[in-house]
Amino acid sequence: MMFMLICKGLYIANLCGGLFYFTTARRQADWFCVAFASAAIYFMAGLLGETSIPIDSLRVSAGCYFVMALVMGAIWYAAILRDHETIHTSRSVSRLPVPGRPVQRKPISDNYYALTATILQLVGFYLALKISGSALLAQNKHEMARTFTPYHLLWLMGAPTAFIISVYYKRYLLALINLASLLGILFIGSRNQLAIGVIGAMTIWLARRGVNPLIKHKKICITIVLFTSFIFLYKTCYIFLKAGDFDGASARMSEKGTDAFIKSEPVAIQHILNVVIEEDYRMDAWERLELIVMSNISSGITSSQAAFGDTATYELFGDVGYGMASNIWAEGYAYGGMIGVGIFVLGYVLVIFISQMPQRYDFVQVFFVSFMPWWCFYIHRNDIYRMISFSKQLIAFLVVVAVASRIVKGLATLYFSSRQHRSLPNPALTR
Repeated sequence: MMFMLICKGLYIANLCGGLFYFTTARRQADWFCVAFASAAIYFMAGLLGETSIPIDSLRVSAGCYFVMALVMGAIWYAAILRDHETIHTSRSVSRLPVPGRPVQRKPISDNYYALTATILQLVGFYLALKISGSALLAQNKHEMARTFTPYHLLWLMGAPTAFIISVYYKRYLLALINLASLLGILFIGSRNQLAIGVIGAMTIWLARRGVNPLIKHKKICITIVLFTSFIFLYKTCYIFLKAGDFDGASARMSEKGTDAFIKSEPVAIQHILNVVIEEDYRMDAWERLELIVMSNISSGITSSQAAFGDTATYELFGDVGYGMASNIWAEGYAYGGMIGVGIFVLGYVLVIFISQMPQRYDFVQVFFVSFMPWWCFYIHRNDIYRMISFSKQLIAFLVVVAVASRIVKGLATLYFSSRQHRSLPNPALTR
């Protein structure tokens, strides 16, 4: 009982301390903010005191509280360490002799990334619409998913990535086009892409506002809260909206509005962690990692064999009759207990640290601004196998964008130079 109170106290202390630091400290918005906010959302079960899925519920265990406290505490402390390092570096630089001429920073090159990313995702949208047709309006998501092809992935992965890149390069007309595509994806029943796109865009936008306490941006904070609430509520009524039944959607939202938070996806995902810890569920780490590596090399190993979520949830909950997400912290525990969780947390924070470093090349910059929303937010409901799959898809999309942008840039340069050449007076006629 005493250990339970200590772990719960650690969770509350890290939640409150982190919220206070990230909202009141004079710092620039960054991926640490996103990571902490994401953890606070996905660990809301700690405030409710219970985790649940439709067929079962369980009080939050001491071990579960400890893992949640560990993740949030690591994010918070790493952010403080990073801020201290930044301040120390700036003070050291200020002691250096001031050069006679100001140092000019090289601007980001006009690389056509936003344009080519937008074109590619629109191509994916067109082909997805042509292939699936009315199946995209099916109320059953599994029925709709059966029609999916790699072209659908081009749309589903491309739309949030193109939106983030457009905001990053301040191509706001392209951003509106990509936002419309994200709303289309939301309409057919997938909230993840819109959430990822908005998280990336809002982080970029807030970072551009400089070093200020986040609490000063009250309108932005309210907007973020309203958007988060909308994402939760939309799941309860999207089937009615797809059918055009707005009265049914309104009634469903009124009836199940509270359940959208109390019995939400984050609460169900922490139920996996809770059960894994309570039952001390373990897997052979090296065997699982070998399966993950081999599944990315050979098509002979399926996701149901390699993905922790598919294997663990089936063994723990049986055939529940619906698709369950995963829990990467539960995967860490299954591989190595609390030490395994600690290793996973260290890797999680280390990637955020690396993303904060100045990047010289456009491709690397674009990769991090596109990848970090997935890493900071979406990682909580996934496992290693699925995160590698997402990363492969994103890298493949960005490589195509980089190559296509070079071609587009070359054609544009050729076109404009030829126009300029034609506009010059003919020397033979001016003699």
